[in-house]
Amino acid sequence: MPAARPSGDQHTPAAAVGALDDEQGDAVRLLATQFGTPTVQLTNARTLSSVTVSLAYERSAIPHALAATGFVIATEEQTHGARACAFVSSKFAERAPHDKVLLRVFFRPSESDIRLTSDATYVERSSAWITRVLGAHAPPLLTWVSRWADALPIVDEAQQTQVRALESALAGSGIALTGSAFHGAGSDAAVRSAVGVEKRL
Repeated sequence: MPAARPSGDQHTPAAAVGALDDEQGDAVRLLATQFGTPTVQLTNARTLSSVTVSLAYERSAIPHALAATGFVIATEEQTHGARACAFVSSKFAERAPHDKVLLRVFFRPSESDIRLTSDATYVERSSAWITRVLGAHAPPLLTWVSRWADALPIVDEAQQTQVRALESALAGSGIALTGSAFHGAGSDAAVRSAVGVEKRL
């Protein structure tokens, strides 16, 4: 998935420590007390939101072979922030019984959509894409909608500069930054980040 979206969709979360939830606020206050400005600056990093819709179908309801990891929706075809669909039960073993399939549709919602659009609407939009692309001829058996507000950092030069500044401040402290929030989007970036920290320990 891309790490950025069109400029009209980007927004900056509340940066003040007091605007974070209790656990986040405590962590930022603790680090800020010890390591100063770079800690608070990183809370200003721009973020994106994500909505994922998981849908379970009878295998017989999907005529497509599903012999792939999923599909990406062309930019000019995207509606309501829909970006891609993962064939979860094809990518990972034992995610669904042999006679069922599990699919997951990814949305990059606007700030208003993630707050105001109902779960039922997201399921309807996801089902429409699955029917259009994969030829589903029956409704899903089960659905799950997950919302991740301001959860995905926009990994650009400004964000990486802030990460490097905090890593410099943390040098020698025994504290390391790891995860896709700091060193790139996606699970592969998270793994590379963790491996890098392990090598330094």
